Amino acid sequence: MADAQTLSRAQACRTAARRVRVSERSSSRRLLGIPVALKDNYNTADMPTTAGCGCWSGNQTSSDATMVTGLRADGAVIVAKASMDEFAINLSSQWSAFQPDGTALTVSSPYDTTQTSGGSSGGTGAAIAANLAGIGFGTDTGGSIRIPSTYNQLVGVRPTVGLASRDGIVPLALSQDTGGPIARSVQDAAIALDAVVGEDAGDPVTARQAGKVPETYTSYLDGESLKGKKIGYIASMLGTNPTTQRLFAQAKAAMEARGATVVAVTAPDGFSAIVGEGSGSGPEFNHDLQNYITAYLDPTVSARSLLAISQSPNIVPGRASNPYGQRAAVTESTYQAWAGPQGSHTLQLAKGKQIMTAFMDDQKLDAVVYPTGNPYGTIGTNMRLSPNTGLPAVTVPMGQGLSTEASTGGVNLEFLGRDFAEGPLLGLAYGFEQATHARTTPAAYGPLG
Repeated sequence: MADAQTLSRAQACRTAARRVRVSERSSSRRLLGIPVALKDNYNTADMPTTAGCGCWSGNQTSSDATMVTGLRADGAVIVAKASMDEFAINLSSQWSAFQPDGTALTVSSPYDTTQTSGGSSGGTGAAIAANLAGIGFGTDTGGSIRIPSTYNQLVGVRPTVGLASRDGIVPLALSQDTGGPIARSVQDAAIALDAVVGEDAGDPVTARQAGKVPETYTSYLDGESLKGKKIGYIASMLGTNPTTQRLFAQAKAAMEARGATVVAVTAPDGFSAIVGEGSGSGPEFNHDLQNYITAYLDPTVSARSLLAISQSPNIVPGRASNPYGQRAAVTESTYQAWAGPQGSHTLQLAKGKQIMTAFMDDQKLDAVVYPTGNPYGTIGTNMRLSPNTGLPAVTVPMGQGLSTEASTGGVNLEFLGRDFAEGPLLGLAYGFEQATHARTTPAAYGPLG
């Protein structure tokens, strides 16, 4: 482990690199004065970064995450760190930060407080749905932006891995981690995304984006964006929930009415292996978290390894042995066999991207579309398609359950596209949003304005 002086010097270099990146990027200042809520795994120099864990309640980092630097440069005001599922492990958004030892709370949906707001970015989803901030940011490893978005009738963007830097964000699995906006409209999400993209030496994978980022994602927002587009769906991804099936049929009709061709397509060879690939959060968490601890964790925090976290009384009850203890036991050789340059997971993700890209090319598709979930639930392996290919996805509200149905919860429609195709996807989502205006606001909070 490096000594404190070396770490301080390295951190200063990262901060300087961020400032150069921000100064070189054309700043629109379109977020000037806009209140932003961040998932509590984004480093902020003015607020603790707990990752939802009581044992890290004292983690005051000396610098912002790269994405936060971009937001501040664009004029955003960081008003809150939103509660999250502890270390982004689960979908329930249970957190122990600032709670008595051995206790935890769960984030509820503002639409129905008997339901969770989803996770792991559940606090962000609840805050934006309840109008407590203008725009939110979450992270997504296996669904953690898109699940709170569908539970709370919000727009969520899971960007291409490499579009926005993960440096300064508490990781879960860097093979699949990515940060992105959660917003009440596609336009808000596009404006927010503009502020955080860019190459960053602190996250080398961002070098992939060179020449692939538009001046502004808002240039794709056209109410007629669906006209002439060919969109495919795979029947097995629709599930069996009657509410979801009804809403998808209505969404299909709405897209066709706006000039899109929406066709059923047969899944490509290898599709089952793509969506069946496991999350990197098991084999990667110990390795990736330790790198964050070495680089950023406040020196006063005593829980300085995943093993120490598992032994702390300040965690969500029931997580000491599984998952924390089990994942703390993952060895470096196991990690390399999974996530190393020739690791099985690394190779499968690359293969998945190649298969889905070739599939869209062969079928001449502008996007693949599917329900993000069911009312307050998920559908099979739908959440795995984007993280298991590294391809971007945008989720947008498509409606709610009826009082005569099992649940009145919301359901989102998700568009998946090619590498760095966030612009075209936002355009499709915007066209759909303008055609349907499907989002409703929680009764207890009501619409703004």
